[in-house]
Amino acid sequence: MKRQTYRIFKRKTNKKKIYYVRFLDNNGRIIKTLSTGESNHVCAVQWVEDYLSKEQDKQEHITLIELALGFWEPQGEYARRRKARGYSIGFKHLETCEGLIRNHILPLWGNRDITDIPTNEIERVILDLYSKKELASGSINKILQSIRSMFGQAVFKGYLKENPAALVKPVKNTYRKRGILTNAEVKALFALTWPDFRHYNINLLAFATGARLGEIRGLLLENVKPDRIEIMHSWEDKHGLKNPKFDSFRAVPISKKVYNCIRCVIKESCPENLLFFSNPDRKDIPIGKKCIEKHLYKAMELIGITQDERKERNVTFHSWRHKLNSLLRAQGVPDSKIRLLTGHRGSAMTDWYTNYTAEDFTDVVKTQTALLGGNHE
Repeated sequence: MKRQTYRIFKRKTNKKKIYYVRFLDNNGRIIKTLSTGESNHVCAVQWVEDYLSKEQDKQEHITLIELALGFWEPQGEYARRRKARGYSIGFKHLETCEGLIRNHILPLWGNRDITDIPTNEIERVILDLYSKKELASGSINKILQSIRSMFGQAVFKGYLKENPAALVKPVKNTYRKRGILTNAEVKALFALTWPDFRHYNINLLAFATGARLGEIRGLLLENVKPDRIEIMHSWEDKHGLKNPKFDSFRAVPISKKVYNCIRCVIKESCPENLLFFSNPDRKDIPIGKKCIEKHLYKAMELIGITQDERKERNVTFHSWRHKLNSLLRAQGVPDSKIRLLTGHRGSAMTDWYTNYTAEDFTDVVKTQTALLGGNHE
């Protein structure tokens, strides 16, 4: 670690002159100011040298558990540095990373000096996690990314010369792509009479706007306009309202039917702030995530989609985003416009959210028929 430069100066305290020290970075900027408690210059210099020696020794022998302490705090240095660079970093992400490191990495290396954790050992642990198949590949890759982030911070602070996790590659992603409902199934769902009209509207909004569940739960009365909804917040349990994912603030157009349905919700439930609040006694808390999913899956059973079939097809509430993305693409809406609606940051996500069904290929069949002859019916 490079030793900090410093400047010693006198300061009069209670009629006695005491030497203070300013520690400076390589650009001459003040890092911190401390009192040496000494009135003699030689003693003050010795105090500073002893202090720097202790700091260097402490930094060169930091354990992984010490590095992890407070690392994933929302107001911690890692989160603040990410936000300062324009990256969105949510509470859920931080909590997930903290939990994965606490449960799977600290039991192995918690008391180890971070300088004693080599690249090949990180590689071995990642491959062991993958071979055991106890965690999804996405979780294993998130563990690897978390280790990289922690060791990257250690490099930045001078605890390490290089990041030992930088050369370890992610494992193969085995994430199952989300399934979607057919157009006929969508029509059947919204033709039902739902026991709770609010749940009908939650799903209608998700289908019509592609909004994430957290964004719908965080939708405020003031964000509803006759021709659009404004995605300004997302609800995160234990933390409340926050910015939408990736700070994807946006206005999403809605049809007259959707707006009229929302007006019915407002008229019947009389929300004060949150549009879809939990109950009359807790208007500051939205309807629970599991409750919303339960109502959707019950409605799916009523149109003939059993629980086993739904799981096999991997259809969830989040499938509404995939459905809208796929429909708009099939209709030829430009990808750039689709991303303005969904809040996706790049074309890779637009591709990932595209799930064409057989009915989306009628144009292909018509083209074949025109070339080969016959009736495309």
